[in-house]
Amino acid sequence: MQRLGVNVIDFYQPGRIDPAVPIEDTVGAIADLIQEGKARYLGLSEVNSYQLRRAHSFYPVTALEIEYSLATRMIEPDILPTARELGISIVAYNVLGQGLLAGLDSPDLSEDDSRANLPRFQKENLAKNLETVAVLNSMAAKKNCTPAQLAIA
Repeated sequence: MQRLGVNVIDFYQPGRIDPAVPIEDTVGAIADLIQEGKARYLGLSEVNSYQLRRAHSFYPVTALEIEYSLATRMIEPDILPTARELGISIVAYNVLGQGLLAGLDSPDLSEDDSRANLPRFQKENLAKNLETVAVLNSMAAKKNCTPAQLAIA
């Protein structure tokens, strides 16, 4: 806190939950900081609905950071309803699917492009995803906006 030049951290969120540590221990440590006035709110990142529910029952979780986009909708069946039920905000990351939803129209990634190692950018997956992106591009053109604007909206 000294290096940051602040007396309190507004939002404290571990980057990931350590599977070897009970979530109650992690949340409890942050709750202690909140009770001491060193932090204001608790956040979590990349937890499933069971972990979210357990954490929230121990101390109120304000927000959950998790990947969510038109390309990655895995949170919709379980995690999103749990967050809504508990009043927990979702902070979506990767909303443009590593650039895929920004209107990528070519399967050619440079050799040093780290996305080439991701499943959605590999061979048949990329070909299928580019078909979907073509539809997004067409819809965006009809709405006079960019594919990224439409994907985020």
